[in-house]
Amino acid sequence: MAEDRNFEPYIDWEDISDEMTSDFREKFLEYKKAQEMFTAHSSNENAARFLRIQFELSRLSAAIAQTLYTVPMMVHVAGPKVSGKDDDGEEQIVQRCKRCGSILQSWQPSMHFPTSEGPLQIPEDSMMWWEEDAGVAKSVSQGTMYPIEGGRELEKHEKICPDLTSLAV
Repeated sequence: MAEDRNFEPYIDWEDISDEMTSDFREKFLEYKKAQEMFTAHSSNENAARFLRIQFELSRLSAAIAQTLYTVPMMVHVAGPKVSGKDDDGEEQIVQRCKRCGSILQSWQPSMHFPTSEGPLQIPEDSMMWWEEDAGVAKSVSQGTMYPIEGGRELEKHEKICPDLTSLAV
């Protein structure tokens, strides 16, 4: 299914709660009443009331959408840390997914972290390496990562990465 492999953030309208629906209905009925009043008598007062409620309804809609905003996560299987050289010949350590080869973590001696005192070199042992065979959820669009506890069922926004091991050369 193509939908199962879409990793772009989306609004999951199916997760709307009873409370959200109730709040929206209440504001919508208020909006409808203001619209009827403005249609029946187009005074400045009715226009202002109608516009204010329309603005409030719009803000409520945006808040509901923001609450339902979902970032899909691709679930990987951590492989071993592998030492080697990058394309420029610099030493590096890379940890990839066993299934698809996605990079889960990498380190090079030239890596630095900006601080108020200037760049600070990042030691290899301070990196967050994943245990081999650990499940790792990774956002394609936002770089967020977290562990998948062993044995738990995946949530609907978590999808297993494609198994590309058969394509290895």
